[in-house]
Amino acid sequence: FISLPPRIVNALLLSTKFQEGNVFCTIKLCWQEENNSKIINKEAFVGWVGEASAEEQTIELAADFIIALNLKVNQKIEIYNLNQPIMPVTQVFLRPCSSVDWDVLESEPKFVESQMLNQIRILFNHQTIPIWI
Repeated sequence: FISLPPRIVNALLLSTKFQEGNVFCTIKLCWQEENNSKIINKEAFVGWVGEASAEEQTIELAADFIIALNLKVNQKIEIYNLNQPIMPVTQVFLRPCSSVDWDVLESEPKFVESQMLNQIRILFNHQTIPIWI
């Protein structure tokens, strides 16, 4: 999930129709990375549930998610409200990043599944995402 600058929050709340108690928008993040002197366009998708960031020019994401996306401090990011239906996922493949992750997955598969369903609202193809267990 993401926290957006207050002025963007206000604009979204005015322009988007929400069911009572159900504030959710899909936000597309776009930025550029430099890799071997090449500029690479990157994107990610996050869910917004109505949270505002503390500062006007700042978006807030979980630190582990920032690391997973390889974002840098003061990274310039463009954000877009995807005001369109998102296709539901029927299958997700999980690839643990470490042997400790494998151990947790093998010992508590139902709990991990439950946590994934509670924490993830939107994914993009080949996305690396942290799960808090």
